[in-house]
Amino acid sequence: MAERYAGRLILAALLIVCIGCRRPPAEVPFHRFVEDVLPGQRWHEVKVLIGHETRNVLSAPYRSALREIEVGQDGTITLAEVAEIDKVRADSAGVRVRVEQRPFEALQAAKNPAARVYVALPPERDVAELSGTKVQILPAGEEKRNVRVSAREVVALPQEHITKEVRLQQSARLDFGIGLEGDISGAPFCDVRFTLSVERGQERETVFSEVFERESVEDGPAWVDATVDLSDMAGSSVRFVFRTEAPSGEEETKGNSVPLFDWSPVWSSPILYSTESGRTVGKPNIILISLDTLRADHLGCYGYHRDTSPNIDRFAEGALLFENCIASSSWTLPAHASLFTGVHPSVHGAEVHPWGPPFAETETTLGELARERGYLTAAYTEGLFVSASMGFAQGVELYSDGKLAEFPLHCAEVTFNDTVQWLETYCGLPFFLFVHTYQIHDPYTPPAHFGEMFDKDYTEAGTVRPRQVRSEKDKIRCEALYDGEIAYTDKVVGDFLGRLEEMQLLQNTTVIVFSDHGEEFWEHGGIEHGVTLYDEVLHVPLIIKLAGENPPGGRVARQVSLTDLYATVAELLGVDGANSPDCMSLLPLITGPETRAKYDRKFIVSQVCHRDSVLVSMTPDWRKRSIRTDTEKYIKFEKEEMEELYDLGGDLSEKNDISAKNEQDLLKYRAMLDSFLETVSAGRAPAATAEQRVAPLTEERKRELKALSYM
Repeated sequence: MAERYAGRLILAALLIVCIGCRRPPAEVPFHRFVEDVLPGQRWHEVKVLIGHETRNVLSAPYRSALREIEVGQDGTITLAEVAEIDKVRADSAGVRVRVEQRPFEALQAAKNPAARVYVALPPERDVAELSGTKVQILPAGEEKRNVRVSAREVVALPQEHITKEVRLQQSARLDFGIGLEGDISGAPFCDVRFTLSVERGQERETVFSEVFERESVEDGPAWVDATVDLSDMAGSSVRFVFRTEAPSGEEETKGNSVPLFDWSPVWSSPILYSTESGRTVGKPNIILISLDTLRADHLGCYGYHRDTSPNIDRFAEGALLFENCIASSSWTLPAHASLFTGVHPSVHGAEVHPWGPPFAETETTLGELARERGYLTAAYTEGLFVSASMGFAQGVELYSDGKLAEFPLHCAEVTFNDTVQWLETYCGLPFFLFVHTYQIHDPYTPPAHFGEMFDKDYTEAGTVRPRQVRSEKDKIRCEALYDGEIAYTDKVVGDFLGRLEEMQLLQNTTVIVFSDHGEEFWEHGGIEHGVTLYDEVLHVPLIIKLAGENPPGGRVARQVSLTDLYATVAELLGVDGANSPDCMSLLPLITGPETRAKYDRKFIVSQVCHRDSVLVSMTPDWRKRSIRTDTEKYIKFEKEEMEELYDLGGDLSEKNDISAKNEQDLLKYRAMLDSFLETVSAGRAPAATAEQRVAPLTEERKRELKALSYM
């Protein structure tokens, strides 16, 4: 089994956590090393997913994007067609080409997910010469056809990464993770030793050593977290040496006979900080809490008649509650993509393909803004449409996709507990934290007593899903179960807020509670979400408690957009100029009457478009857009060329369509919509098409889709 270097090593799982938290000194809160690996030792600054968590790593092999390529009758392609060869290191063992389809009958019979072809790099050969190398990926003589292929660099061991010099503070501690990235199951395997050494002058001292054997990964891929106590080196200037090697001494080198592996050893971004208490209060922390599928009018603080949310209501009493917050879309992916980037769905195109990257890497996310300004960044989510692979991990050092498929009935409790564990270690550092749960989402299966809270007289066994209702009684039961999910989630959120208070975090932390979209219960003949643009799916809660001893409180009646959170958080981070045509900071509405005029939003544009029929049953190839002002709601159905218009002053439930009698208003709203779309897209590249966003639908993602009743 794995051997460990005793003495300095303290595994993170065994750390004794105090009731408060470890607080570093004021001078330097913490130090990252991803940017500090010496240029000659650095590969590509990338993220790696192992298990449920995507993390920044010191280095990892180059891997190309999945590409669709036409293969000729000879069945070959060149490496240049699938990989950017200049990104492959000169000391690599070679390149592996993976065919994501199953072209060979033998592979299908063996149930292999893909064909793998290895191109070894002999010692005497230059990487640049690989470009023209032909790779046989299909049998010769077949007709031309398109296949999806990707390439990745094959790592040669040993590898060593040396950081720049840094001065250690009192009570210094270094946290990091180790793991094996790539396909471990069924692949050739050799033991790997991870060794961390500290260089002081000419001396090098080993402070951590662990060997990964086959038995170490039999339970599946996972990060192994560790902490090294460096307190006896306080005041020293040191460099850290991160080394991976084959402990047997039969190291894999370029051109030898050792198998070319589908995996590589990686170190997750090490963090150096001090556990010494007494840090003065510095920059405020920021926590975003997304409660997926929560409509505003089912919370007590928004006037609901049922007692679904006593904890959130109590939180709202000491915070700012926005009475009329409108989402940019009526389902998870585009709404979150907009609030994370400040970009309208019509521009980022997140709805085009449900499991491809929702927005371009060129967009600057909230995580990136926070990280650039010295915050430690982390996210604990339940994956799927807010998973790291969707792009939300940009700028986030640790991004958890959670365990939705493993714990579908009480996923919120698991997610928030994982978040608390992270906070118990890092709450003394300035942090930006995103927490997300699908707990309220269909299927409505709250824990026992919450399922009976609001419909104790229902006698049928089991749960009732919206698509399975048979009677009015079933409809009542369905909505009662939804409210039970809200009540259970409210308890989990209340426990989390209580823990923040115990850790003395609330005074120096801005906490924002919101939802991405609501849920329909037959108000307009529909159910669930992602199909219409009525207020039951667009009107969402937004509650902001700013950091400080006496944060401003009260209620804001002004209509605002959920996307405005991007500019609001950016301003809290000290970023200037984050406002855009569809994203305006809410702080002018908060700071006092004299600044409210600076928030001059006149209307909000929302949209929803076609999603793949694998996920939901709906008419394909359509898009709906709406414009909501303080007094009216305009909805345009592009496929049917239909329009609706509602007077919100006297018809807030949107039951009486007045479009037939108001042709001039329709002309006005058409022009407003055209002008808005032209303005927000000016100077931006068109959103990627579905074909450009192709990504494999993994088994894990299928399990998550089933957990949320999409499959």
